[in-house]
Amino acid sequence: MDLLNMIIDADIAILDTIQQGVRCGIGDVFFSIITAFGDGGVLWICLGIMMLLAKRTRTAGIVLLFALAFTSSLGVLVIKPAVCRLRPFVLTGFEHVFISPPGGYSFPSGHTVTSAAAAVCIYKADRRAGAAAVIIAALIAYSRMYFYVHYPTDVLAGLILGAASASLMMRLARPVKYAL
Repeated sequence: MDLLNMIIDADIAILDTIQQGVRCGIGDVFFSIITAFGDGGVLWICLGIMMLLAKRTRTAGIVLLFALAFTSSLGVLVIKPAVCRLRPFVLTGFEHVFISPPGGYSFPSGHTVTSAAAAVCIYKADRRAGAAAVIIAALIAYSRMYFYVHYPTDVLAGLILGAASASLMMRLARPVKYAL
């Protein structure tokens, strides 16, 4: 058995464990609300726009919006079509997704990419608000596995890509920070 098959088997075992040990009616409702927060990055875009309104968080808001645009474009337009990974519910025939089954490819998790990027940017601007953003981002990431629409490795890659993209955008913004 090659490494890729071992990873896929481990991913599916984790998803099945969530389904058998954690999934319940209350969780379905709770996580359907949580996962909707990540749809299209709308929550994070709105927070980025709100951050533009206060001078103290303006640069962080700009960085957040650029990080969202960069990570979304990289994930959806470059990585997903290059990897072409089928979603776990498609691969396994899982029928109890509960939310509207997303289309497109699985790797990386777009909800997680944008949530991680936003959480890093918000945390850098304000640690208390950032702590809440980190919790929301983690719940959104988990919800993607809870509903069997992403593998754990999709989520892990999304966390890494989102955090790295936010860090890159923050570095690129340093020279213009005081001009705003």
